[in-house]
Amino acid sequence: MSAPFNAAAHLVDRQVTRGLGDRPALIGPRATLTYDTLADRVARAGAGWRALGVRPEERVLIHAADTPETVVALLSLLRIGAVPVPVSTMSPPRELAVLVADSRCRYALVDAEFARHAQGALEDPSYVPDLLGVVVLDDAPVRPPSPVIRIRWEHLMAVGDSCGDGDRAPDRTTEDSPALWLYTSGTTGTPKAAMHRHGSIRVVADRYGRQILGLRPGDRCYSVARLFFAYGIGNSCFLPLAAGAAAILDPAPPTPASIARRLSEDEPTVFFGVPTSYAALLRAPNPVDLLFHAAGQHATHPEADPRVGAVLHFTGNPPDLAQLRGRVSRRLDRLPCLSHVLRADDGPPRWAPVRPDLEQHIGAHRSRAGTDGVDDAVRELLRQPLPVGAPAWRLVVLAGHAAHEYCLVYLTPHSVQDAGNIVSVLETLFGPDQDGTPTSSTVPRFEGAGLPGPRQVISTVAHTWRGTRPHGLWSSPAQPLSGRRHTLWQDMPNRLLRETARAYGATRNDVHLAALTHAISQWAAEHRPEACRDPLPMMVPVNLRTHDETALPGNRFFLARLDLPGGSMPAPVRLRRTLAPTAPLKDPAYRQSLYRLTRHTPRTLLDQVIARSAQPDSLTAVGSIFTARKPLRYHGDPVHRFAPIICCPNGFPLAVGLFLYGETSTASFRIDSALTGAEAIPRLWRQAVDDMAASVGAAVGGE
Repeated sequence: MSAPFNAAAHLVDRQVTRGLGDRPALIGPRATLTYDTLADRVARAGAGWRALGVRPEERVLIHAADTPETVVALLSLLRIGAVPVPVSTMSPPRELAVLVADSRCRYALVDAEFARHAQGALEDPSYVPDLLGVVVLDDAPVRPPSPVIRIRWEHLMAVGDSCGDGDRAPDRTTEDSPALWLYTSGTTGTPKAAMHRHGSIRVVADRYGRQILGLRPGDRCYSVARLFFAYGIGNSCFLPLAAGAAAILDPAPPTPASIARRLSEDEPTVFFGVPTSYAALLRAPNPVDLLFHAAGQHATHPEADPRVGAVLHFTGNPPDLAQLRGRVSRRLDRLPCLSHVLRADDGPPRWAPVRPDLEQHIGAHRSRAGTDGVDDAVRELLRQPLPVGAPAWRLVVLAGHAAHEYCLVYLTPHSVQDAGNIVSVLETLFGPDQDGTPTSSTVPRFEGAGLPGPRQVISTVAHTWRGTRPHGLWSSPAQPLSGRRHTLWQDMPNRLLRETARAYGATRNDVHLAALTHAISQWAAEHRPEACRDPLPMMVPVNLRTHDETALPGNRFFLARLDLPGGSMPAPVRLRRTLAPTAPLKDPAYRQSLYRLTRHTPRTLLDQVIARSAQPDSLTAVGSIFTARKPLRYHGDPVHRFAPIICCPNGFPLAVGLFLYGETSTASFRIDSALTGAEAIPRLWRQAVDDMAASVGAAVGGE
């Protein structure tokens, strides 16, 4: 038999015996508990659980925010030998019901903030057959169905207060006794319960908390990860209490604003964070975010609203909405861009945290049969408003266009997410689970480069400033642009792009931009002769998002302007002539210089550069390219097509985004309806690539 040991007594009673009873143990927004007070409350609560009939090694589920009362409940269950089961507060009702049933708990503890989730989980008694009672904190408005009883936390504590010393004593647990269950996130299937022993808590606190972190009684510990995470329960409970230190608790979601408030008000000496939390603390909306935000507010037509997204085409049967919401819920903590809104109307621009209601954000839509039915349905969804007063995104299941197929349409404002972030979101939601590799959109080539030299920086500054010069190509008063948009798509085999690029010593982006310039020039020769000129200005987004900025809200790119070969010429000649103006895009030093300029240039100067490049007589066509390298699937259903949705705000003539996925490339075209005949540009773009590919032999052999 293993040695007698009780984790709660080790964490709390031992500190009182050491003479630390008057020191703070738990610090929350509403109350601070000393070790003396904590020891008394844990003992009283333990007696209350015993009076309720909770037995040693019996599971009790905890679905509550990080407060001193939650920690008291957790420690009191450990004290009496029961097994607390803290579960994610982000669990939707159906998933919560599954966890209640799987743990076979007879009692659950819930708080007011998540009462709606708990109420939904308990609606059907058949889902929770073992449950006898629900203990509520803060008189949470949970009304369990009969015969499940409702017990207020205050009443449980009052019962414990009337019990004798024997009922308040720790249980006869040993080092090997089960202490708690922590469920995994479910990213590799259904959530699984990981079981922890009483003795393990002491070992981790000693080997890591004392020997590595060097925690001492004077420390104040604050953790971004919450108590239901293994990382969080260690940081916010076991490690500080084992050292006689104080744990800072915050029931609010861990957002930049709430984290900053705790750091300022409670002054922790030890801060447990994750890369995204550090980065989010340091970032405010940048000029590009604000530019797109203003463009959305002043769009002259809904079709000019700067909304972006993607359409994932799956092979399989349409998914259950509740299961899809559960999948998204389990990954929300990895996707802060889905839980923040840009606020710019009531003070300094900032990212404000707002908890998304997945019932509102995730829904279904029926399309008519055929590929055109999908396209028409997406156009209709683009005209519908996004959620108001909440994170502005939607995920829509689209079905009806073909047997054994469905689509997931993802939409979001460009002010909150750029194309690279859309790839990150979709790879996080539907890509391989925790495969250890960065998302496809956060591997910019400048990351391995050294600091750029003075000459490179000067060259980049000059190139950037030249790109803001007015050209007046699309802002003619005689031929004004409108707010209406053609929304079109064009597919192409990836092999065609890849082999054509290899034959010309080019990149696939070179092929794409040369084909786009060729299509615009061919169209302009017939319908807008002044645009059929050499050079033809083109705006190209340069991705600057680093791996530690994955899924953070906001844009992390720079819209560079290139002067590409315009006018009349054969498509193969145009591709060869495109290689020189696109050379900076392939230079890691150029990207590194852009990165440093956008991150370290004084804000007022950067605002001027962005504003100058956004003048109507400086705007031009936009051509972008992104790759989704990770295979996407949902419950075994593979994605066979990844169609982007690009935006074309007021003032831009057209924008084209090409996404490479699997064996198919799909380009999204948003074209101003005032450009007569311009709906032919997608077909001309595809024809230009075919012409380049057809002359591959001539390109390899020379002119």
